[in-house]
Amino acid sequence: MICELLGVPAQDERKFHAWSKSLIAGLDPKHLAEADIHKLAVDRDAISAYLGALIKEKRRRPTDDVLTGLATFRDKRPDG
Repeated sequence: MICELLGVPAQDERKFHAWSKSLIAGLDPKHLAEADIHKLAVDRDAISAYLGALIKEKRRRPTDDVLTGLATFRDKRPDG
């Protein structure tokens, strides 16, 4: 459901869930082994790169989802 709301393509949902699960586990680092810390860093970099590319795609080809809304939002309030 979250992936659908965000606009993550269905074929990427499995890896997105795995990255998310890893990042959530990293919220309590005192329970992480050294290997887990390395995996957390790899997953953090992977999801960051993935979302960066997905956001660029959403700007090029907007769809009806949360990431498109965030990626294409223009603040219309006057400055100052």
